[in-house]
Amino acid sequence: METTIESTKHYYEKRDTHFFLGLGLIALCLSSYLFVSASPYNTYHVNFIIILNYSCVLLYFAFMTSSNYVQNRKFFQHTNRYQYICFLTLATISCLTLNLGINVFDKFSFWVDLYMIAMYGGLLAFCFRDQMPRQVRTVIFFTLGMGTALATYFTLYLLPLMPFGILLCFFFGVTLHLVVPLLVLINSIILFIRTEKNQADKTAYALGLGAPILISVLFTMQWHQTNQLIETTYTKQEHSNAYGLPAWVTLSQKLSDGFFTQRILKGEILYTTLYGDSWSFGRNTGTSFQDRKEHDPLIAIASYFSGRINLSRNDRIQILKFYSKNRHDTQRKLWSGKHLSTTQIKKKISLYPAYRLAYIEQTFTIKNNSSSSWRQEEALYTFTLPEGSVASSLSLWVNGIEQPSRLTTRGKADSAYVNIVGVERRDPALLHWQEGNQLTVTVFPCTSKEDRIFKIGITSPLVVDDSELVLAPITFEGPTAVFAEEEQQVDFPIQRNKTYQTHFNGSITCDKMPLSKEPFYFNHQNFNVREYQTQQRHFEPQHIYLDVNKSWSESEFTQVCNSFIGKPIFMFDNGVLIQVDAYSLDAFKNAQNNNFSLFPIELIEHPETALLVSKSTSKSPNLSDLKETHLGHTTMTYLEQKEAPIAFYNLSSTLSPYLQSLKEFYVFDYAQGSIQELRQLAKRHQFPLQITNSNQVVLHQANMLIQQKSTDNPTISKAPDHLMRLFSYHQILKKIGKGYFLSGYENQDLVNIASTAHIVSPISSMIVLETQEDYERFDIEANEEGLGNASNKNGLKNASNNSSGAVPEPHEWCFIILITLGILFVQVKRIRP
Repeated sequence: METTIESTKHYYEKRDTHFFLGLGLIALCLSSYLFVSASPYNTYHVNFIIILNYSCVLLYFAFMTSSNYVQNRKFFQHTNRYQYICFLTLATISCLTLNLGINVFDKFSFWVDLYMIAMYGGLLAFCFRDQMPRQVRTVIFFTLGMGTALATYFTLYLLPLMPFGILLCFFFGVTLHLVVPLLVLINSIILFIRTEKNQADKTAYALGLGAPILISVLFTMQWHQTNQLIETTYTKQEHSNAYGLPAWVTLSQKLSDGFFTQRILKGEILYTTLYGDSWSFGRNTGTSFQDRKEHDPLIAIASYFSGRINLSRNDRIQILKFYSKNRHDTQRKLWSGKHLSTTQIKKKISLYPAYRLAYIEQTFTIKNNSSSSWRQEEALYTFTLPEGSVASSLSLWVNGIEQPSRLTTRGKADSAYVNIVGVERRDPALLHWQEGNQLTVTVFPCTSKEDRIFKIGITSPLVVDDSELVLAPITFEGPTAVFAEEEQQVDFPIQRNKTYQTHFNGSITCDKMPLSKEPFYFNHQNFNVREYQTQQRHFEPQHIYLDVNKSWSESEFTQVCNSFIGKPIFMFDNGVLIQVDAYSLDAFKNAQNNNFSLFPIELIEHPETALLVSKSTSKSPNLSDLKETHLGHTTMTYLEQKEAPIAFYNLSSTLSPYLQSLKEFYVFDYAQGSIQELRQLAKRHQFPLQITNSNQVVLHQANMLIQQKSTDNPTISKAPDHLMRLFSYHQILKKIGKGYFLSGYENQDLVNIASTAHIVSPISSMIVLETQEDYERFDIEANEEGLGNASNKNGLKNASNNSSGAVPEPHEWCFIILITLGILFVQVKRIRP
């Protein structure tokens, strides 16, 4: 066993009682820190844990100095190095705990937490190195080198604040936390110098110290290279102004969705950077990026040496919207939601396989984990729905009582919400429709005194997959739900004893069955379903347009071109419409470099004889992002002047948000399939016929058609009212059509359709206000004649989860008849003498 000269002669190498006391206090402090940092439901105890952990540091410091005095008659000289390691570890845990309340460092990246575990685990293992094999001791020296590197970074980062920490230490020594990294750095260097070591130990320490430095250098070089690429591309696109697109759009087309790109764009917004104000306690407002910030030492170092990128915050946010997972963070917020978490999610799913639809009701419980009882925060949720789905219910619990929503115009609901949240700070909840099959729900206020509860209901078509029906999952972004309790209930309100399967991805499947012939009746209208049979129309395109981006392969480009030999084929490239053929591979590869494409449909001169062939990625700007651009203005003007829809063939099942919106508003005669199927259509001079009848709506994914018929003969049926809700939603989209791209499409007829069906759409939103006076003040009236919230909660006005409209159930008819006969019997008996 190898020992040092110091270990045989001096007391400070002993693992005495005070050392093991330090280990016990480390276990206690670490557990308490993890308790408040890992579990968001207990962060309101953070002040108590801060005091507890700091008290443990002071207590152990007193034990350590007194022990040193007893043995050496000196308080600080010749301190037992093992006890000192315990003291530094306790002080570091106290620093991390204090940081939860005072934001000196933003939340560390996950890898930094793992790094510190290895660093301090190695320090504590150093105290037992004499009992470990040589190979393990070498690993300990490697972690000692790693720790030296990280302690150096923390010391340099806090160096400007250390003088203040020393000068203000009279306040119970709390500010001395700022000096802890320097003490750890000095201790690591002294341990390496004074401890006996062989060449392997020295090499391990050098590797542990050099590896983080080398990684930082390589990271900074790659960061700088990407930074320069972004700035060069941005400047070039800003001056070229390709086809009137703003620079942020064309830059989004060129940038890769890579590790460095996203972090550079999020610098100053989401990550701590050293070219900005690293110690600012202020927060920007406007989006939920304000709710969270992360400290990554690699990003901080790289930003320090690379400098600030010449890209405005607004343009950064616009580019980040292109990456769909960031769009939630760019939504408007009036208040922060930093301390919010989702603690409970209850799902109730009603399946109607005979009508190929489902109603999904989700109840969310929101907790404010702030230690402050007065702090008010705003919860923002973004829901991504299966295609064709519609929001049909919203409720908010106010003073412990569930309050249903009222439906009104989008503008009126937004005005009421902003006024109440921004000025009066009272209870509202707001549900908005968003492009790309998304919804946003905002709830205010969320305080630590009371959990907030809201419920959202979604009516969704079931997807036909051979012999099965599939309910795709509804995903959401919002306050963290990592520790949320989830509860799910699935039932079949009409067909009893049906079976279903829940899959790992959250989807639910059940057996396909024939469509029911029983209609839903409401207000002299029948809504029934039938199988959709695709009908073909004669179509011989005279001009072919290719919408090319990185999702295309060279083989697909060649095959499509060869399918239309003799026809003029055009492709949009660098702001110009060019004619191509199967041999135009240079032009193809240039267009293939784009992450997404925004084909300018106004360049299609004769839409009635044109065919647009596309294959798109799942990411692109939304139409709303482009409304104020040159492309947006020219597209709106074109759609206003041209009546004929454009024949659109999709080579995949994916549509970008840009194309999805155009499809939803019936700009296209839409079809999708393989290249072989496209060839067959071209040979037969055919194309799928789109139904234009305003009384019919096609749900392609359900292979089903919903039709509306007038009737004066109400029928008894168990058909769900969700038929009418789905029909009304798609009817609104169809009636809006190209008008969505123009101003003034929000006419009263569309508002009436949405209000009657109680659905969220581009022109309608749901809102819950605190009092009846609030509704009256903002002129938001309840539609007493409509369907109301599609909720299964008894007592809600017009609740109709299992409703069949105005027609009572058979047992209700019997009850009504018996009461009527009873009344007649009493009246007849009174008349008789």
